[in-house]
Amino acid sequence: MILIDKQSTYISPEAKIADDVIIYPNNHIIGNTVIGKGCKIMPNCILTDSVIGAGCSVTASVMEEAKVGDTTTVGPYAYLRKGASVGSHCRIGDFVEIKNSTVGDYTKASHLAYIGDATVGARCNIGCGVIFVNYDGKTKHKTTVEDDCFIGSNCNIIAPVTLREGSYIAAGTTVTEETPSDSFVIGRSRQIVKDRKDQKNKMKFGTDGMRGLAYEELSEKVAFEVGNALGRIKQNAKVLIGRDTRSSGVDLSAAFIEGLLTAGGNAMDVGIMPTAGVAYLTKKHECDFGIVISASHNPPQYNGIKVFDSQGYKVSKDIEKLIESNLGKDSCIREKGERIKYPNGEQEYSDFLIAKGVDLSGMKILLDCSNGAACRIAPQVFKTLGAQVTAINAKEDGRYINDNCGAVNAHLLCDKAKNFDVTFSFDGDSDRLIALDEQGNVVDGDINLYILGKYLNAKGMLKGDIVGTVMTNMGIEKAITDMGVNFVREDVGDKYILRRLLSNGGILGGEGSGHTIILSESSTGDGIQTAVILAKIIKESNKKLSQLAKLDIFPQVVESVEVKDKSIATCQSVTDAVREVEEDLRGEGRVVLRPSGTENKVRVMVECQNMEKTINYVNFLTNSLQNENLKL
Repeated sequence: MILIDKQSTYISPEAKIADDVIIYPNNHIIGNTVIGKGCKIMPNCILTDSVIGAGCSVTASVMEEAKVGDTTTVGPYAYLRKGASVGSHCRIGDFVEIKNSTVGDYTKASHLAYIGDATVGARCNIGCGVIFVNYDGKTKHKTTVEDDCFIGSNCNIIAPVTLREGSYIAAGTTVTEETPSDSFVIGRSRQIVKDRKDQKNKMKFGTDGMRGLAYEELSEKVAFEVGNALGRIKQNAKVLIGRDTRSSGVDLSAAFIEGLLTAGGNAMDVGIMPTAGVAYLTKKHECDFGIVISASHNPPQYNGIKVFDSQGYKVSKDIEKLIESNLGKDSCIREKGERIKYPNGEQEYSDFLIAKGVDLSGMKILLDCSNGAACRIAPQVFKTLGAQVTAINAKEDGRYINDNCGAVNAHLLCDKAKNFDVTFSFDGDSDRLIALDEQGNVVDGDINLYILGKYLNAKGMLKGDIVGTVMTNMGIEKAITDMGVNFVREDVGDKYILRRLLSNGGILGGEGSGHTIILSESSTGDGIQTAVILAKIIKESNKKLSQLAKLDIFPQVVESVEVKDKSIATCQSVTDAVREVEEDLRGEGRVVLRPSGTENKVRVMVECQNMEKTINYVNFLTNSLQNENLKL
């Protein structure tokens, strides 16, 4: 136990305090209070005859004959009165009062709520301003809230009443009657009950896993259900889990692991790890699945779940559909599995990458780690290979992941890149790479694909077709076919590129955004590996990146249009606009309208040999989309 200030702290002789507990100043621990291993008792708490589980944090709060489970956070300014029993992994926030109530695991009451004489199930949300109205002036009544309920802000729950499993209570509702399972309840002026089953499984796999706003679209409940689904699909499943630096990743990975263990699966937790590292380690350790908790290049408030099979490939559409079909079902409960933390994964993956490189002595390399999963591993790899490394945006602080940095913002490094032989910019999970040459020019994934294809072809190592996407520049296609190599296009998304490579025996594919797959080296897109190989090509050829990247590129403009409904890309007025542009181009350029697989956006791409025309065509098409969007 670490006691920060003995003079301002009172601990009764009857209290029992486990190892590794830190007690901050101005705390009063009274009576038979029990505090579990690894807890932090922050300043200004009064804890009387209460039990606190392992790994908890309690801040500026009062507990009287109350109990909280493992890794639960309490406070600041929470009041847990006699008879309050809170489960594990819960969050009891500021100005929340609980009396004579039981709260299940993973339930959150984050702000300004009163829970009295109630039984609340697991994985529930109690919104700000929620009041459990338990006293009618004469008698106190009980409320029951079953598992997986969501109670929006400023709701009144009038006891006696029961909220059945999966009920969703809209903000401002007063509930006076029992709610059916999976119902959507609005009772601001009168109570309306609607079927909610069509909303229950709204999270689905897109082009790169599941993705959405953390805690909202991609909730801990969804993460738990995905973990439970994998445990249901494969009995005694062994699953390797990694994540990027987002703070929500801690909660989502914990929820996923709990769902997996509940179904009898076993978890191998490698912590912060690039996506490709998870794929590599999944195969190396003979796991059934690999999981990455990451939203890749998206902003910090998003997160996602990617699933790999035992060979390190992204799972098939059939497995994705099977996982989706299990979401929202009753949990699969078997004898609980085991979780192990595996700290050696980082070194194993680094060694794998180092083996791909050559001595880079004399090279000055700038690395932009996007405050993501590459922060430790990428600098370590290039320093070991002998390069003089400068790493920026290399703090493992998920609040700033992809924030004006990384692969999607590589253009911001154009001036800085002039001071280095080469610059490599990764995204949040480092499955993308955008490079910059010594003159400060951006070398995107399409150009990287050409450089790698030319190198492999010259070495006699290239097999099959090179696979690009519908967005790949026509200049790249011409340069590749001029080498005598066949070039084919796929839909945008590295899983589609992978599928085509596996079907035709190819080993190289990629897209302009920076995903590059080299199947002779690994099973998925790996930004750090691609950077290592590009540095190797620069070193071995004794050429600058600007020389290697020299080719004729068609002027291409890509614009993203935010929309309310991505289906407007196929409405009549928009398709007529596309046809008009295509007819004007007369086969000397291309138009692509593509709904994003991860965001509410439609991508507009036009390329032709005249830049002014290209810009005008893009403006014409974006205006068409925006006009349709205004009608929604």
